[in-house]
Amino acid sequence: MARQTSILGAAVACALGILACGAPAPDTPSPTPPPTTAAPAIPTFEPTTTIAPSDTPEPTVTPGGTIPRLAPGTAVTITMIHMVDTSIGWALGGTVGRSDHVLRTQDGGVTWADVTPLEPADEPRTASAVFLDALTAWAVYGLDSGMPAADVFVWRTGNGGSSWAASRRLETAGEQFYPMFWASSDLRHGWLMVGAGVGMSHQYVMLFRSEDGAGIWARLLDPYTDGGIQSLGKTGMVFYDALNGWLTRDNYGVLEGAFYDRTLDGGTTWETVMLPPPPDRPDLFQAAECATHSARLVSPQSGSLAVECRTYSTDPPGQAAYLYRTPNDGVTWTAQPYTGGEIVFFNDSLGLALGRDIYRTDNGGATWTFIRSVNWDGQFSFVDDQQGWAVATNEEGTSLVRTVNGAVNWELIEPVITGE
Repeated sequence: MARQTSILGAAVACALGILACGAPAPDTPSPTPPPTTAAPAIPTFEPTTTIAPSDTPEPTVTPGGTIPRLAPGTAVTITMIHMVDTSIGWALGGTVGRSDHVLRTQDGGVTWADVTPLEPADEPRTASAVFLDALTAWAVYGLDSGMPAADVFVWRTGNGGSSWAASRRLETAGEQFYPMFWASSDLRHGWLMVGAGVGMSHQYVMLFRSEDGAGIWARLLDPYTDGGIQSLGKTGMVFYDALNGWLTRDNYGVLEGAFYDRTLDGGTTWETVMLPPPPDRPDLFQAAECATHSARLVSPQSGSLAVECRTYSTDPPGQAAYLYRTPNDGVTWTAQPYTGGEIVFFNDSLGLALGRDIYRTDNGGATWTFIRSVNWDGQFSFVDDQQGWAVATNEEGTSLVRTVNGAVNWELIEPVITGE
């Protein structure tokens, strides 16, 4: 079985362009086992699997039981990865076609412990999670049908998944329930945005907030209370502290211009901020389909985001991408052209633009240097400007890959469940 897994993994890697199959690949570094890091001490603030507060009923365990842990030696498909350092990280995944397990690694992604919470298994469901540090995570499940389960809980752990506690039940209002985005400003304050349906250029959402480390999630907004964010698309959410946050948006080609929403009261109300067109393309936002994404807040007033636009007035359609920065809460902006894709900054100078074409900046986005092209779409997790992981997906399948030299080369990882 191990040999079959290896052959399959190599075949997918060939299709993804990670390996040059049938020919030498001299530019690919030999895999080096990452250093083993001892597991951090378990904190004392949450050593229990009981629900807090104590007056909250326990989750209902249906006759179908809970999601079973994967057996040691099982090959898994990683669908989302978040590495904390070069050794310790978290992931979502499962057997082929599933993403219902929460996983944790201590060897750079080679082996994974199944630390899935005691979520009911009566209906197929998919996990969504945010990983705050090496020990702390919050997770919620959505039914594959898109409707809310009878009882929806946010699971939380403070000891690396050794035990989980369930929040009070979320008030889902009987709407559809597609977990979309998480945000946190610290270990106590968190936000969860859930898709509640679409229609007539609207992407309806519910927004939940926790102020106690995820024990209670209050529903702040829904399609009925609005809050000003129900129309058009949402692409991401970030909070600097308990009050100040940004929600990036997609205009769907319906509303002229590029914009985001900001909140000054922890998500209860939102204000739309329209961005000025870039000085070198004053007509860019006219009849263009534009989206903002990759928001980064470095203070309540200072931040950056990416703008990508597609225009249809030319044949072929035109594309343009800009990195926008503000030092004063959007009063003024600078706009610098960039190459497109997700932007990740490691400090004010070093950053990567991640897509099928990968670029690097060493001067805060003023210029970009081409690194390489790949033939897959990636969900990336970098711990510094050199070492990163990606869930690499194309029409041939999904693989977990790693780089140790700033995305110049990628090596295949074949993740397996460990017995530890």
